[in-house]
Amino acid sequence: MWHPNLNQKKIIEHLADCIDIDIERMSGDETVYTDEIETISEDFDKEAVLERLMISVNSKRSVWRRKLIGVAAALALLIVGASIVWMRSQPDTIALQQIYAEKGERMTVLLADGTRVTLNADSRLIYPERFDGQIRRVKLVGEAFFEVAHDQAHPFYVDTYNMEIKVTGTQFNVASYPEYHQITTTLFEGSVLIGDSALGEKAMLPMTQGDVAVYEKGTGKVQITHDAATMQARDCRSHVFTASNEKLMTVVRRIERQFGVSISVRNKAILDYTYTIACDTKDIHAIIDIMETITPVRFTKITTDRYEVR
Repeated sequence: MWHPNLNQKKIIEHLADCIDIDIERMSGDETVYTDEIETISEDFDKEAVLERLMISVNSKRSVWRRKLIGVAAALALLIVGASIVWMRSQPDTIALQQIYAEKGERMTVLLADGTRVTLNADSRLIYPERFDGQIRRVKLVGEAFFEVAHDQAHPFYVDTYNMEIKVTGTQFNVASYPEYHQITTTLFEGSVLIGDSALGEKAMLPMTQGDVAVYEKGTGKVQITHDAATMQARDCRSHVFTASNEKLMTVVRRIERQFGVSISVRNKAILDYTYTIACDTKDIHAIIDIMETITPVRFTKITTDRYEVR
C-alpha cells in the first residue's frame, strides 16, 4: 500500500484546500508543486491519493458545514428573539374614535369604561375605542361635561389645548373653545388635579367639589376659586346661557354655537360692549332681548338662521 511522504501530504492538503475554497484557483499554483509531483514513484497509487483527498475534503466540508449550521442556528435564534422582544414592546394598535356635536346641538357618548361625556355645541371629543394600559386618556376641543367612571388604578386624563386634567372618578365641566383665552373647569363632584401639561403631574393643582379653575392660555397659569353658587350655570347639559363681563363678539360667537345661527356684526363701534348674562332659556330671542336692553344694539333677523347686529 502506498504511503505518502511529508511533502506529498502537503500536496494532498493543498489540493483539498483548493477544492474546498475554489478548485479553479489551483491553476495558478500547479508550478509550485511540479518538482514534488515528479518525485512520486511509479508505484504512485492514484486511487489511494484520491481517497485520501476526498476524506480530507469531506472532513473539511463537515467541519464548515457544522460551523455554518451553528452560525445559522444562532442567527435564527437571535432574529426570533429580537422579533419577540420587538413585538412585545409594541402596543396594540387601538383605533381612535371621534364625535362632533354640530352648532345648535348637544351629544352624549358612553365610553368603553362606562364614562359618560356630554358634548356642547360645536365641540369635538377624540377617544380610543377601548382603554388599555395604566391610564385612560381623551382629547377635548370645545366644551363637555364628564361623568367619569371610578377606577382608582386607571386614572382618567382629559387633554385640552395645553392643559391636562387628571381624575379617577368624578363629575366636572370643561369649557375650552379655540377662540377662548381661558379654559374654565368646574368640579361638581369628587376631586381632580389640573395644570399645564408641559409642567408634569407634580406641578398640577388639586380641585375639590365646588371649585372653578381658570387656566390662562397665554401664560399657563391656573387660578382656582370656590364658586358653588354658579355651578348650575356652568353645566353645559343645562340650558343656561351665561356670559361674565365678556365682549360682544365673544357673546355673539357663543350664541351662534349654541343656537346654530350666523350673526354678522355691521357696526365696529359696538365691539367693545361687555355683557354679564345668566339666562335659563332655549329661546335665542330671550338672549337678544337682554343684550338690546343692556346696550344700544339692535339685532335684525335676515333668515331663519341668519342675523345682523348694529
